[in-house]
Parts: sequence; C-alpha cells; structure tokens
Amino acid sequence: MANPHDVAVLVGSLRRDSINRKVAHALIELAPSSLKPQIVEIGQLPLYDQDGDTNPPDHWTAFRQRIRGADAVLFVTPEHNRSVPAALKNAIDVGWCSLTSPRCSNRRRISAELTSSSMPAGNLQTSRHASFCKTS
Repeated sequence: MANPHDVAVLVGSLRRDSINRKVAHALIELAPSSLKPQIVEIGQLPLYDQDGDTNPPDHWTAFRQRIRGADAVLFVTPEHNRSVPAALKNAIDVGWCSLTSPRCSNRRRISAELTSSSMPAGNLQTSRHASFCKTS
C-alpha cells in the first residue's frame, strides 16, 4: 500500500472540551488508512506581525514547516461573529498566506473547511471567510 496522505488538522476553537475538537478526533478515528490526519495545535502561535518574517519565532518556523509538509489541510472550526476565530485567522496568517518565500505558497494546497454554528447561515459565512483568508 502507498504511503498515507498526511493531513494537517487545524481546530479553530482553543477550548479543551470544544465540540469542534471532538469532531476532529472523531474524523481522525474514522479516517481511511489512505489518510493520516493529525491535529496541529495553533494556540501557542505568537500573533502574526510582518516584521517577524525576517527573523521568525521558533513556533512560526515549526508551524510553517508542518503545514508545508502536509499533503492537505483540514480546518475544523466554529463560527465566531460570522467569521473564523481569531486563533485560526492568526494561524492562517502565520502559516498559510503570510509565507514570504515564496509568497502565499499554499494557495494551491488541498484544503477543506468543516464548520459549526448555531446560526442558520453561520457555517456558510465562516467557510466563505476562511476561503477568502486562504486566497487573499
């Protein structure tokens, strides 16, 4: 059998008992053997600041290397005020679109969003905003 595809799973909620974290763990358990999903923690990432790109903090470097090394990225996130949570937006800034060498090298990376919301249109808005953040 070929090597399984490495999937970096980013959970937008930092809460320990988050429904989204539980869903991510369930998806990992149910994943077929062709996939190797693994949660990549985002809570420890310092806030993105473009000045840090010249000499990035160790957490940024490790996170960027992990994202670059993945075959795909799965975002599992709640809706926060019709958008993504601040921690996830920061992770996108640090490891997705704010890579300066080459700029936005992850634009063509395979990705998907799984969102949850108590609002009827919240999931759509969150998914749209996550997609916009990844491509802008």
